[in-house]
Amino acid sequence: MKIALCQINVVVGALDYNLTKIKDFWMQSKADLTVFPELTVSGYPAQDFIENRFFLSECESALNDLLEFSKTVTSAALVGIPKLVGDRLYNAAVLIHKGVILSIVYKTMLPNYGVFDEKRNFCVGDNHNIVEFHGKKLGILVCEDAWTLDIPKALISNGAELLISINASPFNADKNTERYKVSNNITDSFEVPYLYVNLVGGQDELVFDGGSFALNAKSEYMLSPKFFEESIYTIDINSDITQVYKEECLESNIYNAIVLGLRDYVIKNGFSKCIIGLSGGIDSAIVAAIAVDALGSKNVKGYLLPSRFSSDHSKSDAQDLASRLNIEIDEISIEDMFESAQATLSHLFKGLDYDITEENMQSRIRGLLLMALSNKFGSLLISTGNKSEYAVGYATIYGDMCGAYAPIKDVYKTDVYNLAAWRNKNIPVNSMLKTLDVIPQNSITKEPSAELREGQKDQDTLPGYDTLDQILYQLIELDKMPQELAQDGFDFDLSSKVYNMLIKAEYKRNQSTIGPKVSKRNLDKDRRYPITNGYKIKK
Repeated sequence: MKIALCQINVVVGALDYNLTKIKDFWMQSKADLTVFPELTVSGYPAQDFIENRFFLSECESALNDLLEFSKTVTSAALVGIPKLVGDRLYNAAVLIHKGVILSIVYKTMLPNYGVFDEKRNFCVGDNHNIVEFHGKKLGILVCEDAWTLDIPKALISNGAELLISINASPFNADKNTERYKVSNNITDSFEVPYLYVNLVGGQDELVFDGGSFALNAKSEYMLSPKFFEESIYTIDINSDITQVYKEECLESNIYNAIVLGLRDYVIKNGFSKCIIGLSGGIDSAIVAAIAVDALGSKNVKGYLLPSRFSSDHSKSDAQDLASRLNIEIDEISIEDMFESAQATLSHLFKGLDYDITEENMQSRIRGLLLMALSNKFGSLLISTGNKSEYAVGYATIYGDMCGAYAPIKDVYKTDVYNLAAWRNKNIPVNSMLKTLDVIPQNSITKEPSAELREGQKDQDTLPGYDTLDQILYQLIELDKMPQELAQDGFDFDLSSKVYNMLIKAEYKRNQSTIGPKVSKRNLDKDRRYPITNGYKIKK
């Protein structure tokens, strides 16, 4: 039996678009069974769309459409869809062949952690039925059902000879290693082939990386994964052919995930162009490179908005970047507006020192101008803040936090440098810029500064980013407390200071734009803390 795994990019709620894509891939597959990812029809996560009875009715109509279409093709199809049964809604996998539903399987394990909230929408299924097709007894799993051995074991006990898992599994830096470990555990435990198909594409803050694969009963790859692009994999399950899979480096996966996330956010929301405020620093440089990789040089424009504190090298580095990326750049001085704002407030600020107020005024003037340009020319403003800044509150509300999407929001500052070094030596998947050395070396090597006062450096008020990011990683990804960090050799007072900054900045992050999740634990849905709280750290 030949099985095609269709790794496709759908759009949440765009039922007609999704149906057309399913049919196109189905016709191309040339297989006995064509397998599509979890909730392919509706897109994932559809969130409260699937609480809407009209939307569910349209999903049911889409299923009927696929049933009719199935009469025109030779292969069967396994499709993910929300399925209303009476007053109970299930996350379902439906097997269709020649106008007939051969089997419906309802997802049992509903994830309710991190970015997942399936218990809000779906009921728990418990049917572990086996369907016989082309002489093989198939056991069907829906995503989380494969992450413990309980459901695979039940299917094997009922006679399954082949396990097929349909997934909407979002990317994070460790996810593919986890997937293989889980899948390998299944094939080692039960010695049956295991097929895995996953969505690909960006959906708001989630990026689905694909990575569909097939393992034989010996846990060997029969089909090695491709990431961050649509594809059809066809496998003969009786074949003895195996493949060697080589994992890409971490920087490659993260960079490609961010490019895909940005591209789909822009295109799926009906835009084609974006603008970026360029400072000559590393953050705006890497974001501009990502934007050009995603959308092409002609669809990205940079704006340099200098003040009296902007250094000559900041201007020249921004110009150098624009030249390397082949993007248009305009310069708009904010000095007149800054002076005017200071003059307007001078009678109220009389006798008070220059401080963070005036620093934030500059950032907010830049935000005002960039948002005006975005509105006037219909281009999305892309934010340039990184995870380290968002974590400790070193980002200005209504200033540098302005924008529609923040590509490096889940990337620590130290990792931004790693991504820049990687991009200068590599070309991403499906990149629209086929050149290397796109980020000026001076943007990488110079000491970071917001340049909002004379001689300012980030490390004036922050520990070095190497130290800061190590502490933040412990606090965020590992969910440790300063007391635990002290036991691991970190300075308690410094860890407590960073922790307090992290908690205090919650109100800013609640007003920030979304960005692609690429870490194991981001600052948004993975980590939910109250803005108002009185918690105090005790040594």
